[in-house]
Amino acid sequence: MIELDYIARKARAAREFEHQVGPATIRLRVPTKLESSIAYAESAGGRKYADPGVSLRFHRALLLLAVCGWSGVTVQHMLPSHPTPDAFDFETGAIALLLDAQPEWETELLQALLQRLSDRQTAEEAAAKN
Repeated sequence: MIELDYIARKARAAREFEHQVGPATIRLRVPTKLESSIAYAESAGGRKYADPGVSLRFHRALLLLAVCGWSGVTVQHMLPSHPTPDAFDFETGAIALLLDAQPEWETELLQALLQRLSDRQTAEEAAAKN
């Protein structure tokens, strides 16, 4: 009999992809529809859709959910004044720091993630028509 933990690991892994930004490779996991909906609701905080901050908060929340690993990231990527390019192992708490220090990476990663979300939506709509 297959164990639930095995199925859960396989399901998470099926949603993962890697994206190269600069010298680093970032691993992302496409959030589920529920995770995305919760991130949006928390980002909106009851505000109207006209609030321009909602989109920014939502996009950051999606990336904080999605980034699940990396290689090639150094301390200098997060702290440019650091004297040496020491490797920095992935830590969930460092994601926001990296994105703040590398806004062009954030933009590129967001575009890759949004494309995956769009592809998923398109595939689901096509499957529903069949």
